[in-house]
Amino acid sequence: MGTRNSVHVIVGKETKIAKHCQWDGYPSGRGVETLTVLRKLLKPTKTKSFEDRLEEMKKKVKGVVALTNEQVQNRWKQCGADDSGWVTMEVSDKFKKTNAHLSGDMGGGEVLDLVVKGKINETHLDPEFVADSLFCEWAYVIDLDKKVLEVYAGFNEKPLKPKDRFFHLQKEGEKYFPVKLVKKYKLDELPTSKNFVKEIEKLTAEPEEA
Repeated sequence: MGTRNSVHVIVGKETKIAKHCQWDGYPSGRGVETLTVLRKLLKPTKTKSFEDRLEEMKKKVKGVVALTNEQVQNRWKQCGADDSGWVTMEVSDKFKKTNAHLSGDMGGGEVLDLVVKGKINETHLDPEFVADSLFCEWAYVIDLDKKVLEVYAGFNEKPLKPKDRFFHLQKEGEKYFPVKLVKKYKLDELPTSKNFVKEIEKLTAEPEEA
């Protein structure tokens, strides 16, 4: 389902992944996907603690290289795109075969999984997509410094406060402001998928009319 969303991963106070995705942004979709990836990658083993796994993740994420717009456009052209701004399904499919992590079809949780497993070390940052919550309907922020997963909801018509993460992206006179924080979870106390969806849906449910 076309529910636009974004996943950010922060380490060393720097946003290393800011992945825009066109599809399935609901908590039950990309939210659970991101949660599942985190649980799997941070799960302690017989030889490695949570902190060990977290440090491994930090190291991999720190090594991610941000591609420029020009570099991404050149890859599209290598797949047959031109400068018209439109591509055929054939060109799109060819691009996704070799650059799936740069496609709007792949979620940020998947990108993080590929990064930590060493399968990719590059991304295309789109950190300002969360600024207009009419278009960005959900966002998930993984702050490896603070060891938290943050869930944000779109359609926010109330101004943010200076303490809010995305306050710096706020523009005066806009109907919709940046996405708004719904809930924070500690990375070493992540909920089950079922409880996660239930809680976020409850926190974002429209109040019943009297």
